[in-house]
Amino acid sequence: MGKPHARRVREGRALLTFVLTFALIGLPFLLLLIVLIWRQPAPPPTPWPTAVLTVRLPNVPSPTSSAPAPTPTSTRPAEEAAIRVGLRVAVSGTGTGLNLRGAPSIAAPAEYLAQDGETFLVLQGPIENDAFRWWRLQKADAPDVVGWAVERYLRPLP
Repeated sequence: MGKPHARRVREGRALLTFVLTFALIGLPFLLLLIVLIWRQPAPPPTPWPTAVLTVRLPNVPSPTSSAPAPTPTSTRPAEEAAIRVGLRVAVSGTGTGLNLRGAPSIAAPAEYLAQDGETFLVLQGPIENDAFRWWRLQKADAPDVVGWAVERYLRPLP
């Protein structure tokens, strides 16, 4: 009877030794592994500030100088500058057509695609938006076609 009892005690001590060894050594590593897997990613590093370089060319007045500012000149042909309300215009130079939009914005939906040569009556404008000059047009032979178009592709008619 003494032998089975001693064997169970030895097995119990071996199990207890294994559990204590795991608790003291293995458990901290297991917890560290879990923390590393589940932790939130670190925020990205703050970017370095961008340097601004100012170059001053000879014979060019600085913005703070008292020299008079040059008078801006239009790069548009004189005929484009002549567009005004009440004038008839033709679509010109698009290649693929000119979108007439519901509002003077490139984000507004296109409601009609005007082809080169189509004529319109200028109803309203100009409005500067999205780096373009916009005019509200009405199609000459279809009065229900109305929309906003970019000036760049309009040519005044006599």
